[in-house]
Amino acid sequence: LLDLPCVRRRAMRSLADEARRSGTADTDPPWRISDSERTFTRASLAAVWRGHVLDAFKEARAGGLAPNTPVERLDSGGGPSGGGGGGGDASSTSARVLDFAHGSRPLVLSFGS
Repeated sequence: LLDLPCVRRRAMRSLADEARRSGTADTDPPWRISDSERTFTRASLAAVWRGHVLDAFKEARAGGLAPNTPVERLDSGGGPSGGGGGGGDASSTSARVLDFAHGSRPLVLSFGS
């Protein structure tokens, strides 16, 4: 709505009048908004809309159940723990994230290198 220059000018005038009446006109910096600096452009509204759509389709919600997403478990043949570093063939098996949770112990995931 403030994209229209006439509406913007009227809003800026009313803000300036209010500042003069309240006595803060001398302390506040002047407002300068040019027509090229638009707030509600088509691109900005599309970005806000995309954000709302992405938020609506989230699987995880605060306070809700954790999503049980599929993961690939990489098992390599080297070493007693089956961890990396050994010289064996690496194979992957499908699993779910919550398959690795045990009892009331928190599940900590690390996606670092």
